[in-house]
Amino acid sequence: MPVITLVEDQMTENQKLWYMQAKDAIQDQNWTEMGLCDEEAEAIALGLMANTNLLQLELDGNGIGERGAKCLAEALENNRTLKTLSLKKNQIGDKGAIALAEALKHGSTLTSLNLNSNMITTTGLMALADCLSVNSQLKELFLDWNHIDCQGARALAKALATNTSLRRLDLEANLIRLDGGIAIAKSLESNSALEVLNLKGNRVGSTGTSAFATALKVNRKLCKLNLSSNDVGSRGAKALGLSLKSNIGLTELSLSDNEIDDEVVKVLKTNLMLYPTLKTLDLTGNPKISTTTAQANANTAQPVIEVESQEDQPQDEQQPQGDQTQTIAVLTSAAVDPQDEQPELDKQDVDNDDDDEEADSDASQP
Repeated sequence: MPVITLVEDQMTENQKLWYMQAKDAIQDQNWTEMGLCDEEAEAIALGLMANTNLLQLELDGNGIGERGAKCLAEALENNRTLKTLSLKKNQIGDKGAIALAEALKHGSTLTSLNLNSNMITTTGLMALADCLSVNSQLKELFLDWNHIDCQGARALAKALATNTSLRRLDLEANLIRLDGGIAIAKSLESNSALEVLNLKGNRVGSTGTSAFATALKVNRKLCKLNLSSNDVGSRGAKALGLSLKSNIGLTELSLSDNEIDDEVVKVLKTNLMLYPTLKTLDLTGNPKISTTTAQANANTAQPVIEVESQEDQPQDEQQPQGDQTQTIAVLTSAAVDPQDEQPELDKQDVDNDDDDEEADSDASQP
């Protein structure tokens, strides 16, 4: 049954305005923070059904809810030109996500969909994961800052294992935890399409990180991986460092805010020398990396680590209490000095790290 019931001669003046703008829009339209609600979204959706020129539509930061999303989903099934739709920071919820997923299963031309911050839970994610099993158009999916748990992550992982079109997936700041992280990592062993994966702030733990290390040994497609703020710890970071020797695709890896220490820096640096493809390794926000270790690396012919610490600043420029030390540490393969090579870490050293499995299990709880 059609969701859009609006007809032109019954529109309010406000609806007529948005209908005409959507109908006549060309190329890209940015209607961010325009105070749009479901009433305007229905008018926009009706206009989209008659539009043959619009390629990109941004509706971020409005008040579009479930009904508005359903209207837009109906329009997507009829529109044949729109490639990018962003609904970031709206209120579409699970029912809105389910409607959009159905549109993606039935002929939508969208290649990029942004549903960041939309109160989507695992219920909505299940529908989106299901559409990824059949959709061959979508290349980018943004689901950061929602409420997706490990069950939803497992459903998504199942879809990723066979999906051949999705190139970028953002899941930052959800509730994926250990089990969900392991499932997604396992899917990368067979996925041959995904190039960018953002899992920042999901607490996958060191065991989950080790699963990604295993996947990277066989995955050749993933270029950028963000595991910042994931309780990676020294053991998880060492496992990733060792996996770099076997991986030939990764160019950017972010491990910021993960309690990584000096020993891990040495391991990572050693393997960077063996793996020239990796261009950027972000280790910012890891206070256990001492200024001494970082400065020692920075003093090589080409700096490996740049550090700015509170203790290095003049007294009158120091930061206020609460942010006493800021450590910035970014490794790049081009910056490695071959003469500063450290002994390669043996796998046994990874297994003997002080972090234990029990800590990972605790980290996996919501």
